[in-house]
Amino acid sequence: NIKLITGLVDVKGPGIMLKMDDAPARQPDIPTDLQIIHEMDIQVILNELKTAGAQAIAINGERIVPMSEQVCAGPTIMINDNRYPVPYIIEAIGNPEALYECIEGNIRVAVMRESNIRVETKKSKEIRIPKFRGYATLDRYISGLEEIGK
Repeated sequence: NIKLITGLVDVKGPGIMLKMDDAPARQPDIPTDLQIIHEMDIQVILNELKTAGAQAIAINGERIVPMSEQVCAGPTIMINDNRYPVPYIIEAIGNPEALYECIEGNIRVAVMRESNIRVETKKSKEIRIPKFRGYATLDRYISGLEEIGK
């Protein structure tokens, strides 16, 4: 049960899949930085999904766990120390209706679409999310912690 909660096992269930990609062609009337996906865009979507009840989330097959970071690295994003280019595929397990509505009603998603960033959302009866692959090096995430007595 602890492995399930902490993301250390593969899971499946109903949910949604988002595909996000930079604008296909640069438009001179829109600033370039608004036509590409940034880590803050990803973070907003992850927060929305969590608020809407997502039980498990992955980006490009990387399980998102509490210590996961999404960091811009040039035209790519680093997730759990692995580099990924666009498109970004975000999968989330939870109530498909609630997750879909939270994304489709999100202001950040609307702004991205206005800037010609492609965001496609699809409900699914079965989403498969892999376990957190960094489990072999979990010690580096908790170095410096000490257990204290009760």
